[in-house]
Amino acid sequence: MVPRQKAVRKITTEKKEQLNRLSEILYDFLPLTANSKKAVTFYSIFAESKISHYLDGQGNKSLALQKGLEKLFRYHQQLPKYLLRKIVPAAINYRNYKRKPIRPNEIEELSECLLNLGIDMTDELAKIELDSSLPNIKVPPDELKEKLRSHVLSQEIS
Repeated sequence: MVPRQKAVRKITTEKKEQLNRLSEILYDFLPLTANSKKAVTFYSIFAESKISHYLDGQGNKSLALQKGLEKLFRYHQQLPKYLLRKIVPAAINYRNYKRKPIRPNEIEELSECLLNLGIDMTDELAKIELDSSLPNIKVPPDELKEKLRSHVLSQEIS
């Protein structure tokens, strides 16, 4: 019989709401899993700390993050801060690669949420330098594309 892990924090309804908010904030930071073993994902970061099973068995990314973060905060005292120190830089690189850089308001929202959970990373997160030179690429809607196709345009433009 495997001994049960002892909880270091109580997860109250208020904490659960904050953890769900944290999972919403982190949702777009990294993919949950990837086909490549070299890719940095939530699963690979959790696996480095031998807790990847916290993310297993969930139907989708959102639910996996919610349950994984809840177990992480319930059973580990220092590990949440340690993992977030890995997640944020990896997310900055990933989002720059995807041409959708992390914005300062996302970092501020993360800092505020962590503070509400009792983790003060305000100074660390404030020191992060974000590359704002990458434009956020927006694809025109299909309606606009169709309207442009129906107009007579020169060959260079079309």
